[in-house]
Amino acid sequence: MSPPLFGGDPEKKLLDEIRSIVETAKKYQMSGKTDQAANEFRAALRTYNKYVEEVKKFRKEYSQTLTDIGRGLYALDEVERAIEALEKALQLDPKNVSAWLFKGSIHFANPGTANYAVICYTEAVKLDPKNATAWRNLGDAYRALGKNEEAISAYRNLIKIEPNNLTNYDRILKINPNDTGALLGKAEIFVKQGKVDEAVEIYKLLFEIEPSVRYYEAIAALKPEEAQALKVRLGGEQAPVQPTVVEMPPASETPGVEQSGQAETAEEAELIPVKKEDMQPLRTEELPTLPKQTIPIPETVQVVTPVEIKSVPAPEVPQKEQQVQPQTSSSVGVQLLEAKFTPEQPALEILKQFVSENLEDHEKILVILDKLIETGRYSDIIGLMEIILPVHTTNEVFWYYNGVSLAKVGKLKEAIDSFSVCVKLEPESVDAYLAMGTVYIQLNDFEKATAALNEVLKRSPREAEAWYLKSVIEAKNGDYNKAKAFLKQAVLLDEEYRERAKNEQAFLPMKDDPAFKALLG
Repeated sequence: MSPPLFGGDPEKKLLDEIRSIVETAKKYQMSGKTDQAANEFRAALRTYNKYVEEVKKFRKEYSQTLTDIGRGLYALDEVERAIEALEKALQLDPKNVSAWLFKGSIHFANPGTANYAVICYTEAVKLDPKNATAWRNLGDAYRALGKNEEAISAYRNLIKIEPNNLTNYDRILKINPNDTGALLGKAEIFVKQGKVDEAVEIYKLLFEIEPSVRYYEAIAALKPEEAQALKVRLGGEQAPVQPTVVEMPPASETPGVEQSGQAETAEEAELIPVKKEDMQPLRTEELPTLPKQTIPIPETVQVVTPVEIKSVPAPEVPQKEQQVQPQTSSSVGVQLLEAKFTPEQPALEILKQFVSENLEDHEKILVILDKLIETGRYSDIIGLMEIILPVHTTNEVFWYYNGVSLAKVGKLKEAIDSFSVCVKLEPESVDAYLAMGTVYIQLNDFEKATAALNEVLKRSPREAEAWYLKSVIEAKNGDYNKAKAFLKQAVLLDEEYRERAKNEQAFLPMKDDPAFKALLG
């Protein structure tokens, strides 16, 4: 073997050289230099092909690197080379779940090869039965093929892994709006979130589908006045049902948010087995030539992590503040922590008194802040921060909450100041950098927005939201080739961005672009 580097283990040296080429390509890609990026990705693939027969060790490492090459080439519209790289990755390591998933995404992006996407995603769930992305994509592929029963089966497996994600239930309801299991799951999430009106509406729909004491009692517990008209349909008077208090869960358990957590064991997940006929090997010689393909900026700031933005003042802090163990709360404090918040109650003055008495108890303060966020009381959070921040000047979490709240009420420049303090205190905060990039876009400062989003991708290259926002920026700047390239990255990482892109105003000039339309499906 004669790799380009000598000394030490030659096979490891070759792997390091290919990885170095790939990293250079990624840097070009992030900066929008697509031609240079494509050249580097091709060079990495050529280097591997030159010495492929000599690769004996590090097969998994080579396989993952080839997956990265395939991902990069596909984002640059080099579909056949991307497929080639992924095929080589799977030859080296047939258990490479990332390669199966990405290969499936390429096929799914082309309406004519959704059946191949099913094969790839099926391989992925066989290898990793608790992989939420694989089950989600498998369901989407089955749905594209019109196989609704199989799609619903895949989505039910997804729900077992991510039971608190509302969009998973919506996937089933798009196929069958009267699916009682999905409706009941959504209703239970709304109850946990304290969204009584939304929960009652679903329970009423369930009652229409199947008049049942179970649904009547659920409605009566949440809104007794709504249940009165349903008594007669149950065939007699029902005993009055006492309403129950719906408690808001702490932020770490709030349902309805994308989760990455998974079931602890396969037995707990109780996953539905994949059909054997779906597990046939993929024959690449049968693959048709795939077309090339190309995301909306949210009005609100989303929770994400940080990058260094210049010209924003930050306090001089010697070191990060140590977390203090929570103290025993008073009976009044317990009632407040367990209370259901509304847009008006408890009053801000009561909350200020509580926070003042519990300034050293971070957990209690965060419970209050989360309840205020859930009820949209951002101005009240800003009011509480007048008490909190002078004491906790080095707590990056509080600065982040402050920035989010300021952005929500339209104080964008003040929000940037707060996020900047946050990233100085916690330089690895992806959430703060992402939020900062979002706010800079709202301020039409695209240069600083791009800098912030690049900091996100340095720390989390698979952060689809950052790729999507970079696409929006390039579309606003009129560079539609870059916009499509970045959008493609976002869609490959998360299919949800395909739908978001359809309603993005910045993408309207591309609506007739064939590659853009192909990307949106």
